[in-house]
Amino acid sequence: EALEAVEGWCRYVLPRQFSTPDGWQLQNMLQVARLMIAAALAREETRGVHFRADHPAPSDAWLAHVAWRRGRRAPRLEPLEKGAGTHFPVAASDTASAGSAGRGAARN
Repeated sequence: EALEAVEGWCRYVLPRQFSTPDGWQLQNMLQVARLMIAAALAREETRGVHFRADHPAPSDAWLAHVAWRRGRRAPRLEPLEKGAGTHFPVAASDTASAGSAGRGAARN
């Protein structure tokens, strides 16, 4: 459904030549939307807020970035390092200072 809507806009917007940054930005946003939808459809798992009724469980096979290159029909998976893509690891020193930083504070 989302892909059909974005493709409809792409047919209208992408062939046009715009003379303002607003038009260029719209074209770029539509291209990114197409890539995001295609990557979501290719990902055969549920992870975080990405839910698929036909694949309701996470899969370690999808602990990867979905990379798309111009001219390719299918994405390439770039595996993540061990522990990446999961919850942030909490070191013992972090839990001791969590009270002073506040619950849910962002950590780098």
